[in-house]
Amino acid sequence: MAVKAENAVACISMLANTVWGLSHHHLRLLYRTCILPIITYVSAAWWTGKQKHIQILNKVQNRALCLICAAFHTTPTHALELEASIPPLSLYLDSLTRHTAIRFNKLSTNNPILQRLSDNWHDRQSPSNSPPLPIKHNCRSKPTQLQKIATFTSPAHEHIFPFLLPPW
Repeated sequence: MAVKAENAVACISMLANTVWGLSHHHLRLLYRTCILPIITYVSAAWWTGKQKHIQILNKVQNRALCLICAAFHTTPTHALELEASIPPLSLYLDSLTRHTAIRFNKLSTNNPILQRLSDNWHDRQSPSNSPPLPIKHNCRSKPTQLQKIATFTSPAHEHIFPFLLPPW
């Protein structure tokens, strides 16, 4: 994904001429709408907070920030993030993970994602349907990424039903 985003930044750099190019506002808009979705594609599945992931993506964001702000490459990244009003990638990825957790309360109770969560999330009740694939219960295993995301929400939070009436 970093390579695809780097190619997109290279395409935007053609539009970022300091004399006749796009304004800073439009470059920022292009970054937020075209490059950030590429960088953060399915981030809830892979973002665990590891520095090696963020280092690769920060190079792409730093290059884009230099284009947006028309700054030198030696300019501190934090100053560019403040000037462009773009949060650091680690904070942005954390917020996307939390938004994913909130969407759990919009899912139907028969959804396979909810069926994979622990009984604590279901108020100690087993799911109404069994998941399509069996769950491996190993007491020494690490929690899955899905279970880590589920810690950011609770079934006690507001539940939004996806359908006003059942679809059938």
